[in-house]
Amino acid sequence: MFRQLLTVSFLTGLLRYGFLVSTGRGELPEHELFRDRLLVIAGLSWAASVGAGLYLA
Repeated sequence: MFRQLLTVSFLTGLLRYGFLVSTGRGELPEHELFRDRLLVIAGLSWAASVGAGLYLA
């Protein structure tokens, strides 16, 4: 289950950042990472699933 959540959250973040770059907003990734709500949610869910996977392994 953790692998699926890792994959979905990683691909969501990757595709969202690709969309931001294609619209011209991806010049400063550190600003977009904290400004864009979907990227924050994808990053937090990825970190939580990695942490849970390491803790439960």
